[in-house]
Parts: sequence; C-alpha cells; structure tokens
Amino acid sequence: ALVAIPFSVGSLGRMELALCLKIAPKVVTGADVKKVMVVDDSDFQRDVLKMLLQGHGYAVVGEAADGEEAVRRYAELQPDIVTLDIIMPGMDGVDALQKIKETNPAAKVIMVSSISDKERVVECLRRGALSYILKPYEPEKILETLQKC
Repeated sequence: ALVAIPFSVGSLGRMELALCLKIAPKVVTGADVKKVMVVDDSDFQRDVLKMLLQGHGYAVVGEAADGEEAVRRYAELQPDIVTLDIIMPGMDGVDALQKIKETNPAAKVIMVSSISDKERVVECLRRGALSYILKPYEPEKILETLQKC
C-alpha cells in the first residue's frame, strides 16, 4: 500500500513523504482493535509509526513527544500498548517506562530506539518492557511484535 505521511521540514513547512509498505492491511473490527500510544520526540517518526499502525487495524489513541507527556497521557488514555523511544528531551524513555509500570504493572510497553547498547536493552527489559526494537526497523517487525502483545 502507498501511504503519504505529512511531516515538518523546518522553514519549508509541511511536506508529504510517500512510503511503499509491502504489507497487506489487516481488517480488524470492534473489540479486536488495540489502542496504541506512540511516544517519540520526532514528529516524523511518530507520523510514520502512526500511519503504519492505523493502516493495519490499530487505533492510535494518543501521541507524546517526551517522557513526562508519555506518563501523563498513559494515565489519561490507558492504551493497550505503548511504543516508547528512549532519547527524548526531559524525562527519557527508560524513566518513562519505569513510571508507566509503577502506574500499571501490567502495562504493555515496546521500546523503539536507535540505541543498540546491550546494557540499555537489558535495562529496559528488566524494567518491564516487553520487547526492544532497534531503529531503523522493518515495518513487519513492529507489526509482528505488537501482534504478540
């Protein structure tokens, strides 16, 4: 499916990027729809992930650009799944993960980060993340991981 994703390019304003995703959209109905919150400080990364998920039957019920906002929005929205970046201004994703898990120990959080440091991966999993996906990711990997949740 060809997906157009709007994103900001500094003084150029809003533009669209067309991505060709080689994944057949999944038809999901009613109670089967999973609510997802996407957390990343990059508007572009949030838009790409949001379009991918919405195109495959997930309801993106909220977004956040930093850890503090993620913790606050999680409490408000109670999504089924959270995708969480690590490097963000203010509270980072690891601390946000911990606070979300303190709020709800059963929270399903998937880390999506460019940090490949083994210690950081282990720390996130120890703090309760269900999975750790390295950027740049294959769309299939995100969908497969969310499906397992």
